Amino acid sequence: MNKRLKHALFTTFITASLGLSFNAQADIKVYVKNCAYSKVRVSSFHAKDSAMTLSYQSKKISSGDSAKLKCKGQGKGYCKLIACNGDKPSSIKVRKGKWVKVTDCGAGYQPYYKNINSDTEPSCN
Repeated sequence: MNKRLKHALFTTFITASLGLSFNAQADIKVYVKNCAYSKVRVSSFHAKDSAMTLSYQSKKISSGDSAKLKCKGQGKGYCKLIACNGDKPSSIKVRKGKWVKVTDCGAGYQPYYKNINSDTEPSCN
C-alpha cells in the first residue's frame, strides 16, 4: 500500500471515529414541570455520571412553570435529575424528550416525583 493511500485511509478512519464520538456526546433534552407550592431547583447530570457531584445544568423553576434541561446522554438516552437539592439516592432517570412532574419537596429536601417519562407536559391539577 502506498503512502498516500495509507494517509487517506487513516484520515478517513480518524474523521469517522471523531464523528461517532461527537454524536454520542450530543446534548439531549428533558422537561420538568414544577407542581410544588414553591420554587424548586432541578439539576441534570450525564447518563454515566456515577458520582453526581457537579451538575451539567441547574435551574430554579417557579411553581406551575416548566423548564427544559440538558445533559450528555452518552449512548444511554436519558438524563439523571435531582430536584429540591436532594441527594444522589433521590435521582431519577428521564428519557430523551420526556417529562417529569415534581410535586413537593419533603422533609430533608427529598423530592416527590410523578409522571416520570411522560410523553406530554403533565398538569398540576
